Amino acid sequence: MGACLSAEKEAGAADGKPQHSPRAKARDAGAERKGAAAVRAAANAGKGAGYEDDDDDDGSGDDAEDAVDKDPNFTAHEQGKCPKCKEDMAKAESTMYQLTGSWHPQCFTCPKCEKNMNRSHYVVMSGFPWCQECYNEEHGPKCPVCEKALGKERVNALDLEWHKECFLCDVCKNPLKGQIHYENNKLYCNRDYVDAFKPRCGGCEKPLDGPFVMALDLKFHPKCFTCATCKNVLVEFEEVNGEAYCEMCDPKRSEFACAICTLPLNAKDYLKNLWGEMYCPEHDHMFPECSSCGTMVCQLPEDDERPMCKHCKTNLADAKNIGKESREVLLDNVLADLEKVGLVVETLPRISIVKQEVVNQHASKAHRNKTSCLRYDKTGKPVELFLVEGRVPEDLEADIAHEIGHLYLWEQNFPPLKGIVEEGVSEMFRVKFLELQLDEEEATTGFGGPSMRTDAIERKKRVETNTDLMYGGGYRGLVDGMKAERVNFTHALEIIKETKWFPR
Repeated sequence: MGACLSAEKEAGAADGKPQHSPRAKARDAGAERKGAAAVRAAANAGKGAGYEDDDDDDGSGDDAEDAVDKDPNFTAHEQGKCPKCKEDMAKAESTMYQLTGSWHPQCFTCPKCEKNMNRSHYVVMSGFPWCQECYNEEHGPKCPVCEKALGKERVNALDLEWHKECFLCDVCKNPLKGQIHYENNKLYCNRDYVDAFKPRCGGCEKPLDGPFVMALDLKFHPKCFTCATCKNVLVEFEEVNGEAYCEMCDPKRSEFACAICTLPLNAKDYLKNLWGEMYCPEHDHMFPECSSCGTMVCQLPEDDERPMCKHCKTNLADAKNIGKESREVLLDNVLADLEKVGLVVETLPRISIVKQEVVNQHASKAHRNKTSCLRYDKTGKPVELFLVEGRVPEDLEADIAHEIGHLYLWEQNFPPLKGIVEEGVSEMFRVKFLELQLDEEEATTGFGGPSMRTDAIERKKRVETNTDLMYGGGYRGLVDGMKAERVNFTHALEIIKETKWFPR
């Protein structure tokens, strides 16, 4: 940027002070008046922030005055003195007018590097001319990595600006692209960020990225959650002293023998019945099935005793003495579960536990020799639900669910249906109830959501494979129709009400 220079040196007077021509005096007086007026204007304005001259500035000083006007840090220079050295400008041999004041030409320099800015591009800050480089270093934006001034080549990311050469992963030092992370004043590529900050597997100690198992107050890759002894992947486990063990390796187990022959069992060579009783593979199918739950009985029944597993024998003792209140609890449990899937009935019949002969007396032809039926009054209203005695509560609940299917059809004013259709619908009520019988213990192990109880799975399988034409055939006919028409059970009921037959 140019500067207006003027200098006339006259012969010294008697006091030794330099003398100026009348023309020079007039010029300096005019400059000082102009400077004083600009200083007052700048002091009153106080607008804007720093200023940068255009490259084609003619050095006239007009733009510099505007810059002072825009500089909030500008402090008016003392009138009549050089802003840098503070000497009286009246004694100056040469002067220049810039930034609303008079300067010695040699004093118009960058405050940091002392480069003379007479004919250079500069930025005004606090009333002084700064070269661009020094201004950037002191007052310009800085790279968050090296904390040095940013040049023309910069990268905009994460609401910050960086040197291109500094925009690297702090771990692998590779240029960043794709998903980027900024943590603790450091840049990370996605791979190194996951490695540094994601939770780690309690087994292999590698980062977890995907499904995991929660156990022992830790998170594991599913394949890393293994028995502490045999190293097999665990689905069920026993915790001992902070370690997970499979059932065979459980240190607390004093004996692990076949429930039939009592010989020790090999960890990889044994079978279980429905209730967890373990036995040698060679015993499979050699013993009768439980008359209640259908699982293999691990002991021979006594003479004239129907075969029953230990679980059902234990629960049967309780079932023999089920009182009125307990029966109502069974009914309430079934109604509550079916309501979860939108199957609601309002009619609540009385429940009676009776002998088989009573059921046969009141049952329709399809229900004779079955384990449950409804009794209707003279108006056709269902008033009592009969359940055959000598069975466990799980069987009683499944039968109640079946009979609620009949109640639902009556309550919703379905037209008279063929036996195979009505029994198929009622068996679907039974299955819907069984599907809601969840393993409460499994829900606490951290392996995702709970699944069906093993006994409920077995009872559902018995429905699906039932060879009875009305019960099994009706259920399979309904399932096949729902698959063919791609409808759910609720929609299938609407079709049956309208057509009196399965969806097809």
